[in-house]
Amino acid sequence: ELTIIGDFIIRNHGTAPLHHLIVCLRLSPPKTAVLSGKIVLPNSGRAEQEALISNSAESWTFTQENWREKVRQSGEYWLAPLYDVPLEPGEERRFSQFEITVPPSSNARSLTVDGFVYCAELPKGVPAANHIAIQW
Repeated sequence: ELTIIGDFIIRNHGTAPLHHLIVCLRLSPPKTAVLSGKIVLPNSGRAEQEALISNSAESWTFTQENWREKVRQSGEYWLAPLYDVPLEPGEERRFSQFEITVPPSSNARSLTVDGFVYCAELPKGVPAANHIAIQW
């Protein structure tokens, strides 16, 4: 099993706040790997949500009801901060210590992870400065 651990960092280098942040992490080829992290599932129980929230000021949640289907089809994970607070100029927001796991049964021999950030002010999105590309 192969595991990648990382942080996705969003920095506001502009002069105005950014509202309604959304992150898309695209794993390709789809079905090669699984993303996990501090993500509160939309239909998870209250106790589970509270435990995750209390352990992290930066918890995230899926933006779509059918997120599992989206992941299966396109390899895209669409996430938003659990607390929708504007990102002020000079500040940063993190999706910290995410894990991408490639199971040993995977037939793929490579994986690419691309990230994108969207917000009300940038509806077409901005690609991440870096991406992950591995071969094994």
